Amino acid sequence: MKWRNAFQRLRAISPKRRHLRYLWWFILLAIFGVRRDTQPALDFNGRLGNLTAPYQFNFFNWTARAIANKLGQNAIQDQHYLSAQQRHAVVTQYFELLGQIQQLEDEIENVYADPGFSNHALATSQQSAELAHLRKELQTLESLAEAILQEQIALTLAKEGFGIAQQLQPPVSFNIDSLPYFLIVSPREKIENKAFANLVPGMTVAERSQLEEQVDQSLEVSSLIEPIGGLATFPTMVYETTNLPFVLEVGAHEWCHNFLMLRPLGLLFDSSPQMRTINETTCTIVGKEVGQAAVAHYYPELLPPAPTPTPNK
Repeated sequence: MKWRNAFQRLRAISPKRRHLRYLWWFILLAIFGVRRDTQPALDFNGRLGNLTAPYQFNFFNWTARAIANKLGQNAIQDQHYLSAQQRHAVVTQYFELLGQIQQLEDEIENVYADPGFSNHALATSQQSAELAHLRKELQTLESLAEAILQEQIALTLAKEGFGIAQQLQPPVSFNIDSLPYFLIVSPREKIENKAFANLVPGMTVAERSQLEEQVDQSLEVSSLIEPIGGLATFPTMVYETTNLPFVLEVGAHEWCHNFLMLRPLGLLFDSSPQMRTINETTCTIVGKEVGQAAVAHYYPELLPPAPTPTPNK
């Protein structure tokens, strides 16, 4: 009876106001009625997404910046005007600068971890100023060093039979950068990669430990947050490290992921844990062999010493 009286009152309202009243009722129904009654419960991945939301890595922003950087890099191609000796010098200088930067960062982090300092910013002011200067100097070399390393990996892959007329598809393209952390989620009763998430770089030990605990308790799983060496976006990501052979290996490894992307082994990557394992194993083999070949050709001084033969007794 109440709804009938309300409907009769609604008919007495002018058509314009009636439409507004209908609209208002529809909005209220959508907010308090339909949405509340029909919203499905979040599945496992949805609940994991809610827990990791504050720390999730923004791939769109990173990719946009990386593509802009690579477009500028490909337009200039300064490496083509350098001799082999000059290329070697540029790459060597880049990694030496990076080593100095990481040493300063370690010194600053140690000061902040020491409760004996009352003013950490003041205590590290000199290192911070030097760090900012070295970072600017590194940026002037970064793009050129990346271009040289990309070309060296590409030429090595071409010698191994990849590509047509020494042209690779997709091209080798990566950024040396601070990489996201990788959250791995496994059931408690067996070791299995049930789900994962990419998290922002720079998370503290306390933040990582707290998030692992939240995920474990909320989802009744076992989780682990680990750093990664590379990521097969495009351009791909390679961990910022002073280990040049490692950079060459990971650069080739991540290129292999992109190479497989339009092939069955890549298209079916997420179809099962076994397919992910086969894919990763394939790229690991390619990365190691191509990386070692590139080091042997371009940076032979970094090869480990040959084992001394054991004399026959």
